[in-house]
Amino acid sequence: LNTYLAGPRINQNISFGAQLIRNRIWRATVEPGGVVYSDLGGRPDQATFTPPSIDAAQYNSQVVWAEDEMTLGRRLTIKFGARVDRIEGLSTDAPAVDSQFQDTGTTIAGLGRLLLWTNVSPRFGVNWKLDEDGSTVLRGTTGRYYDPITLTSIEAVHPGIAVTTLARFNPATNGYTNSISVTDPRANLAYDSNTK
Repeated sequence: LNTYLAGPRINQNISFGAQLIRNRIWRATVEPGGVVYSDLGGRPDQATFTPPSIDAAQYNSQVVWAEDEMTLGRRLTIKFGARVDRIEGLSTDAPAVDSQFQDTGTTIAGLGRLLLWTNVSPRFGVNWKLDEDGSTVLRGTTGRYYDPITLTSIEAVHPGIAVTTLARFNPATNGYTNSISVTDPRANLAYDSNTK
C-alpha cells in the first residue's frame, strides 16, 4: 500500500506492506534396483548399493516493511525505511518410498526447527540536484541486507538421506560381499542453529 501526501514545502510518498512466505521441498532419489554394478575387463568387480534417499525442508517467513520518500522543495529527495523479517527453517518429516517410488506408509522424522531469525534491515537514500535544471545529481544509498535461507542448506542434513555401501565382488561367495566403504553424506555435516 502507498499514499502520496502533497504539502506546500514537503511532498511525501509513504508505502508499507507485508509478505507471508512458505517454501518447501520433498525429494526422493531412487537408484533403479538399488545398485550400480561396475565391471573390470568384462568381469564383476564392484557394486554400489544405495537405498532410496529422502530429504525434505521448509522455511516460513513473515515480513513487514515501510518507507517514506520525502521531497523537500525541488532539489532534495530523502528516502528512508526498514524491513523486519522473521524466518524459520525446518527439517520436516517426510514420507518414505521404496525402490519403485511407492509410498511405504512410513514417515522419516526430520530434525525439526533448525533456526529462527528476526532481522531488521534499515535503508536510507538521498537524491540531490546540484544545479537548478537537474543535469548534475548526487545520489547515495545505504542499508543493511541479509541473505535469505536456502532450502538446499537445510535439506542436506535430513535423516532420510541414504547411506551408500561400496562392495567388491568375491568369487568364493559369488557375490559382492567384500565391503570397501560405507559413505554417509551427512557424516561431516551439521546445522548450527546459532548461525546469523
